[in-house]
Amino acid sequence: MRWLKWLSLAAGASAALLLAAALALRALFPPEKVKALALTRISAALGREVRLQSADLGLRGVRLEGVEISEVPDFKAGTALKAARLRVAVRLWPLVARREVVSDELVLQDFEASYIERAAPPAAPAPRSPAAPPAEKAAAGAVFSVRKVSIEGGKVLYRSRDGLEVLLTQTAFSAAGVGLDGPFAYSLSCYFSAKSGDAAHSGRLSAQGEFDPASGDLAKAALTLKPLSVTVDGLSAKAEGRLDGLREPKASLELSLPALTRGNTPALAALPEGFALPALTGPLKAAVGAKGLSIETLSLKGDGAALELKAAQNGTRWDVPKARLSWGPVFLSVSGTADTGTKGGPSIDLRVRLDPMSLAKAAELVPGATAYAASGTLSAELSAKGQTSDPVLAGAVTLEKASAKVSGQTLSGVEATLKLTPDTAAGTLTGTFNGSPFQAKLNGKSLRTAPDVRLDAKLDRLDLASLPAGAAPSEGSEAKKGGKPAPAGRAKGGGAGKPFKAAGTLTVGAVKHANFEASEAKLAFDLKGVGSDQARLDGSATLRIGPGRFEDLKLLASDKPILKALLLPVIILQKTASFIRVPFFPRFDTFTFTEIRGDYAVKDGVLTVRQSKLDGSSADAELTGTLDLLKDALDMKAKVRIGGQGAVKLGGTVAFKVRGTMAAPSVSVDAASILKQPAVDKAVGDVLKQGENLLKGLFK
Repeated sequence: MRWLKWLSLAAGASAALLLAAALALRALFPPEKVKALALTRISAALGREVRLQSADLGLRGVRLEGVEISEVPDFKAGTALKAARLRVAVRLWPLVARREVVSDELVLQDFEASYIERAAPPAAPAPRSPAAPPAEKAAAGAVFSVRKVSIEGGKVLYRSRDGLEVLLTQTAFSAAGVGLDGPFAYSLSCYFSAKSGDAAHSGRLSAQGEFDPASGDLAKAALTLKPLSVTVDGLSAKAEGRLDGLREPKASLELSLPALTRGNTPALAALPEGFALPALTGPLKAAVGAKGLSIETLSLKGDGAALELKAAQNGTRWDVPKARLSWGPVFLSVSGTADTGTKGGPSIDLRVRLDPMSLAKAAELVPGATAYAASGTLSAELSAKGQTSDPVLAGAVTLEKASAKVSGQTLSGVEATLKLTPDTAAGTLTGTFNGSPFQAKLNGKSLRTAPDVRLDAKLDRLDLASLPAGAAPSEGSEAKKGGKPAPAGRAKGGGAGKPFKAAGTLTVGAVKHANFEASEAKLAFDLKGVGSDQARLDGSATLRIGPGRFEDLKLLASDKPILKALLLPVIILQKTASFIRVPFFPRFDTFTFTEIRGDYAVKDGVLTVRQSKLDGSSADAELTGTLDLLKDALDMKAKVRIGGQGAVKLGGTVAFKVRGTMAAPSVSVDAASILKQPAVDKAVGDVLKQGENLLKGLFK
């Protein structure tokens, strides 16, 4: 077999040549010489300092290990790149014969890269010089190509001058047929995290498609996405399309945004279970120029929803000439500016318009909201200006022919207008509440500095039976066990809102209930520190009710916190009466009164009853003292003047002290006030006289 002999000889010759070439390369380019050449060439090309642990040149190309590249100009400025291994497999014959760089493989493994923006020094005036000749175009034909590129296990850090920090981890990139003369396929994936101020986000990015380097002309280079997938904080979005011109890219993409739910969007956590904003898809046309990003067209549509946006970036400022969101009956238009670079945080200057919205149709968008039987329309035209964390609103909000049922209460025929300026708010509200006409007037001033709000309201008739009941104590709670409730201090889990001053009046023409009725009730209040914890509340209130009657009032107020607060002195008298064992002392359970008057002050968490009087047919009562709202501690004095009753006529005043808590008051009677009662004094006198006569009879 002659051909086998020649094949064996050829194989042996090839092996010998390869061995000879390897030995020749090893002799001509020992590792130390390769390392020195690599350090010199890479440092000169990048203008940075370079470190290498080792370098080697073989038939498979150059292999560098322990690569470190500094920031400009040296390592004193920091490290820009660290890589465990870099291998470039260069074909020698194209390099020697045609001066073409043709590589079979480029591999970068386990690297760390960073780019830190630093303040640029003031630019010196450029000297005038002749215009530079145009750059020569690359010669036709391939001058650079890599059959396979593989980058894996990477970490990339970017930190901007304005505090933005982006970290890419587990970065992996691969490409095949990489060259300057035509498009090649690529694949990219990484995890990322981004921080700017108090905002932080994380997620994953993956992309694949083709890249056309356009013979090295970045102005004409193009990138296709098939597709780009991004997950941010659990939300996944996709984009497919093309980026043209990498110096100032122009994007033509098809976006797919996910549905927003309570589970994937923390901002919606307060909404009912099952609430969701629909997924949206549509085209995006945008461009990146010297001033930043320009969104020429964004038009997304979904299930009954649509979003349109035009915006342009100029540094940190965004101009938004048009933004419109529609979803069912909701049509919201926004225009104005936003700036992410203002001192103190991002700021806005926006105009917002809500077209008249059907409350009934809007309720269909929120699970469970149809149970409120809402109707009527809501509209608004507002401006929002200032920090995004606390914008200042101005404009008007209007409610027309509105009705709703909430917690068994029925509002109907409601007409409301609220007008806002940066410092004031003024509004009126009319309608019916549980079938009774009402009207209210609101005025607020100094809203940005020290809010001062006044509310004056009138209600023709109030049916106490229709008011919502308070929550009953849960099993195992201190109230259920009869123990002392927890102090009502500052709520945990969040700071108090901006405290404000509130004053006004509430007048009710008639109060009705099976256990209580009165012809009129009026409450006037003037309070400071409203909206903060009770320890900061300061002010006064007065109450007048009557004439009227009540029966088993404690049963009426037990599950109605509003009544319990307003009738606090009467309830204390009732609780106290149940502990007093004085004959003929009224129980205050069934009582006809001509008037209930109260004058109260609150400061530093202590409610002071300056005057509380109950004028009735069988007794008159007066209560003064304090109730520590934070400790639930009573320190009060009461005086009850009892009318003549039964065989023994108590016509004087009975005094007693009240300590303990609202749930368990401790009562001590002033014995002297009992002895001073005319009937008691006469009875004691009769006993003493009879005793005297008895003693005289014994000693006759």
